[in-house]
Amino acid sequence: MFALKQSDGSKVWTFVAGDFIYGAPALSADGRTLYMTSTDSFAYALDASSGKQLWKLGTQGYVDSSMAIVGDGTVVFGSADGAVRGLDAGKGTLVWSVNTTGTIESSPAVDSLGNVYIGSFNGNVYKIGQ
Repeated sequence: MFALKQSDGSKVWTFVAGDFIYGAPALSADGRTLYMTSTDSFAYALDASSGKQLWKLGTQGYVDSSMAIVGDGTVVFGSADGAVRGLDAGKGTLVWSVNTTGTIESSPAVDSLGNVYIGSFNGNVYKIGQ
């Protein structure tokens, strides 16, 4: 992943994950942190201005979906290990996990109440939250 200057397209920073990055990054509301996943089985938080890794959390399966940000300070994503995880956005620590028993390659959606919706290869769409 790399960041470019909007004014002239020159490279500002580069971050190299252990494998491919398929999902789009999520940017925190204050614009300071980028959240992303990689097929190296990790979720990452990067400083948006420098590209410095702030934290990473491993899973038991590849991750090729985007992350979503919930209003309560949680970032969420699904993994090929079938788990949907909610992480503390600041620390990268696991807050909750739901096992779907099916590979997850879809990106989560979040509604205005903070409910998370995500599809699994087991044929179900999950609502996690209220």
